[in-house]
Amino acid sequence: MKYFAFFIPVLLGLLCCEKEDELIDVPREKENNLPGSFEITVLSISDNEISIAWSEAIDPDYDKVIYEVAINDSICAYDLSNREYIFKNLNADTEYSLQVIALDSLRSQSIATIRSKTLKSFVRSVLSFDLGYDIVYFDAAKATSDSGLIIAGLCTRSRFYSDCELMITKLDKEFNVEWVKGFNICTEVKGVSELSDHGYLIVLSKKILRIDSSGNEIWTYAPADESLEFTCKSVVETQDNGIIVTGASWRNWRDNNISVEYVITKLSSSGNEVWQKYGGTTLKNIPFDIVQITNGNFLIFGKAESSGKTFDQLQDIIESFWLLETDNQGNFISQNIYPNNSNGEDLPVKIYKTPEENYFLTGTAVVDMYYVTNVPRILKVNDQGAEIWENTYNIKSAGGEFPHLVDMVLKDDSFIMLTYDDRGACLSEINFNGEMIWYIKLDGYPMGLMIGTQENGNYYILTRDGHIVVFNYDGYVVKYY
Repeated sequence: MKYFAFFIPVLLGLLCCEKEDELIDVPREKENNLPGSFEITVLSISDNEISIAWSEAIDPDYDKVIYEVAINDSICAYDLSNREYIFKNLNADTEYSLQVIALDSLRSQSIATIRSKTLKSFVRSVLSFDLGYDIVYFDAAKATSDSGLIIAGLCTRSRFYSDCELMITKLDKEFNVEWVKGFNICTEVKGVSELSDHGYLIVLSKKILRIDSSGNEIWTYAPADESLEFTCKSVVETQDNGIIVTGASWRNWRDNNISVEYVITKLSSSGNEVWQKYGGTTLKNIPFDIVQITNGNFLIFGKAESSGKTFDQLQDIIESFWLLETDNQGNFISQNIYPNNSNGEDLPVKIYKTPEENYFLTGTAVVDMYYVTNVPRILKVNDQGAEIWENTYNIKSAGGEFPHLVDMVLKDDSFIMLTYDDRGACLSEINFNGEMIWYIKLDGYPMGLMIGTQENGNYYILTRDGHIVVFNYDGYVVKYY
């Protein structure tokens, strides 16, 4: 009986506990919703950066949303509240997976992903080659009919200038050295040209050298007029395989009216002088380049005194762009002189023929004689010398000074212009109306000598110190507005 009396209270206690558990309402944990979906947009792409933005991720529970950014599944930025980000220091021409992670206060997350590829770098490669010289300084170069290059310059095999000699080398289209020739000549190279037999003509300041396609000397020509200096960057080969070269003579130096005459010389294919014509109408008349136009006449581009000064006023003269037309015998037909808008001196470079039979006169204008400020200058003229348009381009590399136009290469409806200054080089594309399309600054690059194109459309610069810099034609460039 004792035991039964003990069991009753215990049983009643247990029944009371079970009843109490049924009456208590235990609150459940509130369910947390993920931040809403959102989208990523690529704002801009360069060769080493990708800029993105994304729409807002709305949290259903009205939590504050912050963002993290990842590249190729590696977090690179945390706790972002703004919705833009720039990925920097990327590799060129490389595809990346870009992620944005939206997180609420409980670190619940939604993820958006996009794939994007950086552009090609404009600079593709830098090449150099061993030519057997200690010091290399290229003076003139030209693209050849086999897509290679013919290059000439004064080089030394040691550090002493007394070892100076003329070096000529031929490169193939892949810039491999085909041959190198040295000549015991130490006089400035003005220009090189390929002839119809695939030999080459080297214009030196005091003589003309003709070599065959393997670089072997065929003949040299030196004028009887010792004051004559050849100044042309190019020559014209006539239908009878003669050669037209231009230069300037100082035989009448100190003459008050014409102190420097232009000289046009025709040589036979064997290097004999056929005829020679002197001329000039101003104090100084100096050719720099020559082309033959459709009717057989010659256009000679250079500089001439444009202010009407005499030798007694030599310190005040202004030399401006000058275009001379002669017949195919070198006889004067007409001329035009084009002073720049600042009445400063012009430094001519070259004349280029366009597909529509017009011509670009190119060089550099000194626009401030006191501060010696330069700008590249281009005139477009017709075959009569009438001006179509003129433009100057104030482009510099990394704030450099004294920019000079060096060379251009023509495309179908635009041209690529190479300029250099005291801090590097610039490349730019300009359409045939003179409007700049893009430019790129090459800070610290050595002085360029020429610019050319490869068969795949890429550009290259040959530098005076013996390097070739190759650029992707579809690489990243800065747009000009």
